[in-house]
Amino acid sequence: MAKGMTIHRRARTSPNAPGTGAIGAGLRRLCARGAACRLGSVAIEFAVLLPVFLALIYGLFEFARIAWTQTTLEYAVEEAARFAMVNPTASATQITAVANDSATGLDAGEITITVTFEKLGVREFVSDGFGDFVAEGGGEFVTVDGTYNFVPIVKIVGVGSFNITSTARMPIVIPPD
Repeated sequence: MAKGMTIHRRARTSPNAPGTGAIGAGLRRLCARGAACRLGSVAIEFAVLLPVFLALIYGLFEFARIAWTQTTLEYAVEEAARFAMVNPTASATQITAVANDSATGLDAGEITITVTFEKLGVREFVSDGFGDFVAEGGGEFVTVDGTYNFVPIVKIVGVGSFNITSTARMPIVIPPD
């Protein structure tokens, strides 16, 4: 051997070590197929979970629409009852118009407003001794019922439109003569 030359010896390996021989080649092929199989499983998981995720999002939006519709209907019915309370000569038509005007964003064709007047006994106004009059006894009340036919965006089998209702009852303030 010449001076300065290095001899590289090949390390001895077992014939059954991974990556060598027939067994190693089989492992390499198996790992390569496994990676491809894992990519396919991601697509299957996505295909299974996407409809579930979209159904949850749809349910969230529909629940929010139902809550908003209920709140809007309650507001409209309460506004109509307040109108009747401070306007004792208001007719049922006027009270219904106030309810429909207050139901901003709801389809007016889907709203049904019912106005009921009640008279309970005889209401008397008596002086409280300080120049003010206090009502005693019966009185008049107005009850405003509202019903809204809610139609979901997407109709699901077995779940169609349904009614959302709200009621407000107020005393009618009649000033003393």
